[in-house]
Amino acid sequence: MDPISLLVRDPKGSGGGKGFKTGGSYGGGGGGSGGHLPLWAELVIIFSVLWIVLYVSLFIFFLRRAQKDNSRTNSVGHAAWRAFKWATLLGVAIWAVQKIVDRVKASREGKKRVGGTFYRKVEEEERGVKDGSGSAERVWPHGPPAPPPSYSPLGGS
Repeated sequence: MDPISLLVRDPKGSGGGKGFKTGGSYGGGGGGSGGHLPLWAELVIIFSVLWIVLYVSLFIFFLRRAQKDNSRTNSVGHAAWRAFKWATLLGVAIWAVQKIVDRVKASREGKKRVGGTFYRKVEEEERGVKDGSGSAERVWPHGPPAPPPSYSPLGGS
């Protein structure tokens, strides 16, 4: 065999003289020895793998939840969109904007949202009593509750 054909070709611009390298470890043009990738490339690969794992687990979660609830949106596409939305943190932004819009609407209506309808009713009843427009007596659906039995430590009344 020809000894020139066994030599490793040096990449252009490496300044290796004749253009051939004759042994030892071969360092590429990127400045790394031992075949390592640059730091930015390693970080891109690591974050991509983590994102894909997060996306796949969210996809499985939303798909199982839709199948368990027997919802009408039992499609793979809907689960894929929801998983993508939450994996890219777009879901967090949408949730935050919806909360801000709800608060602005509530403040424009002059109401402070306390919670569900039960708490809103209690708040309205209290407001009615404080304003004097409502009566202080509560209307009981089945009559007023019975008073507690009298208690005497001596056993007599």
